[in-house]
Amino acid sequence: MIRSEIWSGLALSVLSGCLLTVGFPSQQIYPLSWVALIPLLFALRGKSVGWAFALGYVCGLVHNFTVLFWIRYVIHHYGGLPLAVAILILLLLCAYLGLYQACFAVFVRKWEAHPLLLAFCLPCAWVGLEFLRACALTGFPWANLGYTQTPLLELVQCADITGVYGISWLVVFGNTALLAFLTARKALVSLVIFAVCIVAAIIYGDSRLKALREVQQEAEALNVGVIQGNIDQSQKWNPAFQQETLRRYRELSLGAVSG
Repeated sequence: MIRSEIWSGLALSVLSGCLLTVGFPSQQIYPLSWVALIPLLFALRGKSVGWAFALGYVCGLVHNFTVLFWIRYVIHHYGGLPLAVAILILLLLCAYLGLYQACFAVFVRKWEAHPLLLAFCLPCAWVGLEFLRACALTGFPWANLGYTQTPLLELVQCADITGVYGISWLVVFGNTALLAFLTARKALVSLVIFAVCIVAAIIYGDSRLKALREVQQEAEALNVGVIQGNIDQSQKWNPAFQQETLRRYRELSLGAVSG
């Protein structure tokens, strides 16, 4: 493999890792999630299984580090660990989580010769890996791809049936259907089926939101107060601050009731 191919593959993998992240808060450029995997999918074309694993791993490292960067602050600021140790823990976590994107890349390489298989089965592979990640070891269900689409209320209502995994499946299907169309014109069927899935999800979501609004209109009004004491994490469980914490919550509660 010539050097230019190596660097272009790495660049595309890094690009996919970044695009996977920008759909989440705080950037929340969620439309990019629907094409985030395409650079990686192009980078994997014609590569060996080992190189595909490496490119997927790079994508996973970049994505997990950029989406979970805040863990370093939590470990250091609230956990009291040295900054270097906090960064090391974050890197080790990302090194583990990157294995899931690496395995996904292997599936891509194995099914590359079959555009329709690639389009329809890769979403299932991605969701299966998300589910495995949520269960394996102690479980890590954070940052599932479906969470990027929460601003699209009509679309995400189907999560009451499928959970977030159904939304993840749709997003990955959008990526693979577009790739199948770009690389194999006969795979137009994948785009058609994807469009049908999106329309069905939106129709279902719209009906669920309408039903909710009807219930809200018929329900008796009820005032609700939510109290947030804003207690520093370093003081939250310290017995020396217990009475002060209770006093603050008592005053806030009484204020909400009287208001």
